[in-house]
Amino acid sequence: MKAKPALLILLSALGIFFSCNKSTLEDLDLVMGYEYFPLEVGQSRHYAVDSIIFDPSVQGIVPDTSFGFFREDVVDTLRDNTGALVFRIERYYRQNSADPWQIHSVVSSSRGEREAVYTENNLRFIKLRFPLQDGLEWDGTAYFPDRIDIELAGESIDFYKGWDNTVVERRAEFQLNGQSVPDVYVVRLADLENNIQYRSGYEVYAAGKGLIYQEIQVMDSQCEFCCNGDLGYCITLPWVEKAEKGLILKKRLLD
Repeated sequence: MKAKPALLILLSALGIFFSCNKSTLEDLDLVMGYEYFPLEVGQSRHYAVDSIIFDPSVQGIVPDTSFGFFREDVVDTLRDNTGALVFRIERYYRQNSADPWQIHSVVSSSRGEREAVYTENNLRFIKLRFPLQDGLEWDGTAYFPDRIDIELAGESIDFYKGWDNTVVERRAEFQLNGQSVPDVYVVRLADLENNIQYRSGYEVYAAGKGLIYQEIQVMDSQCEFCCNGDLGYCITLPWVEKAEKGLILKKRLLD
């Protein structure tokens, strides 16, 4: 495949060119940051997932908490309509570590010269942009329709409003499961807050591992259940106390 002019200029400036030499290809990975989104058939990742869904009821807002485990297996490849290589990923779920795995869904992912994409429920997320570096910004939901309403506990919410990806920083280490994971990038997914909406989220990517941590908070409130419509009082409360719909999700890599 012929490289894009912008990429050729970048590689020329850095003194790096494509060849069949293995060390040269590894150097290119380090320059572009591809090692933060490893993708090949046979990979398997296990995650622990905690969630809280805010469920409106006649008794008020009932936080519905759950815990479980996800496994993602990269099982096959195919070509999309542009000829790009796409990896098929089977996701499994179980509530307890002793339970058998149950198939949950099938998703796909790809990594091109300039972006890494993860497709779930026909929504294409741009997870990372390359070359990866501090301060890099991109629209992670650029392939989405203008508005995506997600149903949670029977309530519809404009889930991805205000999402806008930014590489916040590259860290020497990140604490996960009581251990230090070296060399990570922290990517902000969303940072939006007004009187009735809150969107916050970030992901952490480690070299050679990919996504190791994700935290998403999406909450809406009309300040009725908590405060009888008293907006002045409502805005002083933490979102977990005034949320009327939405969720909090935390996902961490186990192995």
